[in-house]
Amino acid sequence: MNRKQSAPSADANEEISALIETLFETEQRLEELTGGEVDTVAGRDGRTFMLRRAQEQSRDSEAGKQAAILNVLPAHIALLDAQGTIVSVNEAWRRFANANVLHAPGPGLGLNYLEICDRAQGDYSTEAQQVAAGIRSVLGRGQKSFSIEYPCHSPTEQRWFLLTVTPLSDDRANGAVVMHLNITERKRSEEKQRASELEFRSMAESMPQMVWMTRPDGWTTYVNQRWVDYSGLSFEESLGHGWGEVFHPDDQQLAAESWQRAVAVGTDHITECRIRRADGTYRWMLIRGVAVRDQAGLITKWMGTCTDIDDLKRAGAALRESEEMLRGVMESSHDCIKILDREGRLLWMNEGGQKIMEIDDFAVVDRQPWTSFWPPDEQAAAMAALERGRNNHVGKFTGSCPTAKGSPRWWEVVITPMLNDTGFPEKLLSVSRDITERKQAEVETQRLHRQLVDASRQAGMAEVATSVLHNVGNVLNSVNVSCSLILGKVRQSRISSVAKTAELLNEHAGDLTEFLTNDQTGKKIPEYLGKLAVRLAEEQKAVLDEVQLLTGNIEHIKDIINVQQSHARNIGGVRETLPIEGLVEEALRMNDGVLRRHRIKVTREFAEVPMVSMEKHKVLQILVNLIRNAKHALTDGGGQDKQLILRIGRNNGNVVVSVSDNGIGIPAENMTRIFGHGFTTKKDGHGFGLHSGALAAQEMGGSLAAESDGPGTGATFTLSLPLDGHGNN
Repeated sequence: MNRKQSAPSADANEEISALIETLFETEQRLEELTGGEVDTVAGRDGRTFMLRRAQEQSRDSEAGKQAAILNVLPAHIALLDAQGTIVSVNEAWRRFANANVLHAPGPGLGLNYLEICDRAQGDYSTEAQQVAAGIRSVLGRGQKSFSIEYPCHSPTEQRWFLLTVTPLSDDRANGAVVMHLNITERKRSEEKQRASELEFRSMAESMPQMVWMTRPDGWTTYVNQRWVDYSGLSFEESLGHGWGEVFHPDDQQLAAESWQRAVAVGTDHITECRIRRADGTYRWMLIRGVAVRDQAGLITKWMGTCTDIDDLKRAGAALRESEEMLRGVMESSHDCIKILDREGRLLWMNEGGQKIMEIDDFAVVDRQPWTSFWPPDEQAAAMAALERGRNNHVGKFTGSCPTAKGSPRWWEVVITPMLNDTGFPEKLLSVSRDITERKQAEVETQRLHRQLVDASRQAGMAEVATSVLHNVGNVLNSVNVSCSLILGKVRQSRISSVAKTAELLNEHAGDLTEFLTNDQTGKKIPEYLGKLAVRLAEEQKAVLDEVQLLTGNIEHIKDIINVQQSHARNIGGVRETLPIEGLVEEALRMNDGVLRRHRIKVTREFAEVPMVSMEKHKVLQILVNLIRNAKHALTDGGGQDKQLILRIGRNNGNVVVSVSDNGIGIPAENMTRIFGHGFTTKKDGHGFGLHSGALAAQEMGGSLAAESDGPGTGATFTLSLPLDGHGNN
């Protein structure tokens, strides 16, 4: 604040007046001397003096510059005196006043701005009163400045202004500058941004994923409700870096490092981590973050999502497990399983198939035409089956094809199409089952039939031939049963299910994950493949058991023929010392199929006995005939409880084997005739079985006897063999 000064004395006033007069005269003389072309003069001592005319021009020039500056500004500016009266305005204020028909002389010069605000009524009266209060505060030096944003809409457009009031001088209250800046574009931009954010939040809240947003430095500023519901964290707890605590301990460092790299480099953020659910369960999430940039390319924020992929992860694991199981089934299969392209070229073969085909290096046959492996006389059938597969059908045939090393093999082949997602047969699945042993058994049986007939004819022994035919016939029945069982098992085999399963998987190749996870049929496939593997293994074991039994029967037929040939040449049979229970079990195995088919219960009552010297195949022939006869007696009786009891014991230096049944029994009048040549009670019988059995027992020094209490009481046949192998003929 300026200090007050005392008034000058009368003498001083006179002196001041004289000096002013002198100064005026001096300035006039300088103007005359310089011709009005000099603004400033300097004395010998270097002091300068600006002439009054130059001073006025300088002031006018500075005011002009200031006015020019104010006039080019877009803001509406007015100068108020200490009472709030408008004393000056810039060009922008004038244009706005003229366009909006300000009801005052000129652009409002001379009006009291405070009174205008005080009298305001209507929509914006509240803002006008706030402006008046703010101007008064600045004029009264109550505050250094005042600003307010207010609407000022016209009939044709909506407008917003920023009003700013600042004092003319910092050290005295001599007026103020009022500036109105049009901020309509900024307001519209802010409104758009608010609408955009509202739309974003509405969209984020409706999305199935968890949505988040961060500052450019990675500080989280927003998470949607789905995140809050899933994580159990509140909105506030999730902000900043609070989200990190719900990540799995094993994934926290990985997630943090990945996010920090993305923020530092500005690249998209993609990672998979486990995030804890509110109930404590961890689920796999796919986390994606994208940088949002302004027009200059600077990152303004990050936006991202967390997508639950736990089910997808589990489905992928289930798919891999299913594929591994399917691959395991194929690799462990003893069938030769191949994948061919549409042209029939070999693309893949399972390990089991390579072993059966005796292929040491698959590369040798890789991409080779499959039909070229078959002999010329089998290629037509192979081509026909291949063509059916190409036409979306199943092709089948049976043929002979040697292995890579020349070993002869017979195959039962099935070709099925492998469809792509459009249903087109893109590849072919070929499954070849080795049936060589079955074919060999069939061939061997046929050969033995021919050999038997030839031997009988050459020997000229009608009774011997008849006996041989009877005994072989019994064994051939077992052979026939075994062949039928093998054929039935092959026909009922589930090997075609492998092709069907492959076809089903191919049908859903495009949505395999969804199919295996959510489809009622697809979800059963892994369990089904496991059961199928067990079933195929059981089928294989059953067929191998039947083949082994079939081979034993064929060997027995050969031995029967050899024995009879020995008789024809008057050569005695070869004796062996063997355990009798082994032969009983072998005879049961030869009849196992018919006994099981007719549900005959077999009971064994075996005592410990020494080994016996015998002609093995004669004893086996007798036992097979006795068990076969007991079976007929049981089935002809029609009873439900069919019992067959086999006993082994000792009696007076002999080993005794008895075969008992609870079948139709034997009438008393037939007891003396049943061992006679040609006697039989069966419609299709020949009367040679018991006769030849009794003779064979006698030839070994033993006997064959029968017991029965009459019809309906069953019967017992007993074979006695001497322990020393001689006995009494």
